[in-house]
Order: sequence, then structure tokens, then C-alpha cells
Amino acid sequence: MIIGIGVDIIEINRVEELIKNYPDHAIHKLFTSREIEYCESQRMKYHNYSGRFAAKEATMKALGAGIRSGVGWQDIEILNIGTGKPVLYLYKKAREIALEKNVQTIEVSISHSKENAVAMVVMF
Repeated sequence: MIIGIGVDIIEINRVEELIKNYPDHAIHKLFTSREIEYCESQRMKYHNYSGRFAAKEATMKALGAGIRSGVGWQDIEILNIGTGKPVLYLYKKAREIALEKNVQTIEVSISHSKENAVAMVVMF
């Protein structure tokens, strides 16, 4: 049974501007150290940051809870396994809400165009 679905799209240049204008604050507030390490190692790092940002937003929508509910940006982490597939990890308040809703499986998909990043999260 599907417990939650979330979709988000963001303009890559908005994330790029945010990171360039507030490099330390934005990156460390929005992303975990492992996400930063991965994105910084990629040729199109702003596409990767944007995809992760969209996935975090989509996760909050799928949970039905966001910043106002106490979910922090670093409570949601998106890493890639060897095949390149993104995998979503929940911590703290995000994990607590997912457990309350009996979420067993989370699938995440991220895609990019030249200008946008989009993510979809489905919780079962």
C-alpha cells in the first residue's frame, strides 16, 4: 500500500545562486557531509545538489511533514549506490514520522534537464 507520494521540481540556477552567495551556510544547512562530498566530486555539481534538494522537498511532501513539523534538511540524506541509483535515508524527526506511518520502503527517483531538477519519492 502506498503511504505517501511527493514530487518536486527546482530550477538549477536557483540552487547554484544560493550556494554561491552563501557557500558555507547554505551547503552545511541543506546537505550532509556525505552529500557534499559526492556533489563536489561531480562534473555537474549544481545539478546534483539541485536533485538532492528536490528529493528532500519531495520526501517532506511524501511524509506530510516539513520544516514546520520539525524535520530538518539533514534529517533526509540521498546517497548513490554503485549503480548510480539514489537511495534515501531518514534520520531524527523524519525517521520518527516515517516509523509512525509504518513506512517500510522508500523509492526515490531524480532527473535533470539543462535547467531543472525533479525528484519523486514514493513511500510504501
